[in-house]
Amino acid sequence: MSDAGPIRRRPVLAAFLLLVAAFVLRLNDIFVLRLDESLGEIILSKALGFVLVLAFVSLMRQPFAAIGFHRRDLGTTITIGVLLTLGIYLISYAVEFGLHAVSGDNPAVVLAAIDPKQEVTGGLLFAGWLVFGNVVNALMEEGLFRGVFLPVLMGRFRFWAANAVQALLFGLWHLVWPLKNFIHGEISLGGALAQGGLLLLGSTIYGLIWGYLFYVTGSLWAPIAAHFLANTIQNLVHIESSVGLDVLVSVRGTVASLVGLAALGLIWWLSKRRGFQRLQSWSTADGSAGTRA
Repeated sequence: MSDAGPIRRRPVLAAFLLLVAAFVLRLNDIFVLRLDESLGEIILSKALGFVLVLAFVSLMRQPFAAIGFHRRDLGTTITIGVLLTLGIYLISYAVEFGLHAVSGDNPAVVLAAIDPKQEVTGGLLFAGWLVFGNVVNALMEEGLFRGVFLPVLMGRFRFWAANAVQALLFGLWHLVWPLKNFIHGEISLGGALAQGGLLLLGSTIYGLIWGYLFYVTGSLWAPIAAHFLANTIQNLVHIESSVGLDVLVSVRGTVASLVGLAALGLIWWLSKRRGFQRLQSWSTADGSAGTRA
């Protein structure tokens, strides 16, 4: 790659520039167009962000397989992502339901289309819209944080360091929501800090889990399936009790994060059993490549 341009010779810097561009689109959607309030989805920045990811991969002269978009073990990796997520949320919802039941709150599982960020609700068409938005969101965010950042960072750092960096960036990416709530006077500064801390922790943990899932399977379809299903379950499945709807959602989220971390061992075992081809780092400017454990 001696003929590579200055951007291709600095893949980490290039990846950060991509992140900045995607974040600017995100800020425009949330603070200027405010599509989340009218549509329940910031669909424009998600779609354009995914286009940016694909354009970035082409600019860097990498095959799309380098960010995990390939058909190898497709059905198996998607199944792993789906079953992992179903297991995590089955346990977390069961804990939430049980806590309500023990407290005598008469809990019930409710199916309803709700975007919890702005509490936008709707019927069947809105449910379909949320599902579509979750597809685009999973493609964009997994393509950006796991697909691009993880293999790029693995060219400089060992896997767990690279995974921690991309997961932290993923966590920071979500702090726009408590920031918006504070700016619009919906929560206090203390509330924003508390909400932001929980969101940062939870999103970072999910970033670690999905990054590891990508690493051991070598397929981005596994974390895409897990990410999509996690968001869709949260949009459509709720616990209603005599004290309100989803009042223990923070407990549910905490349990889900802990169960997800505990499942890393299961993911490792499945990857060994199936013999997946692990994720490789992107080639560096001098032509070296490989993966670091």
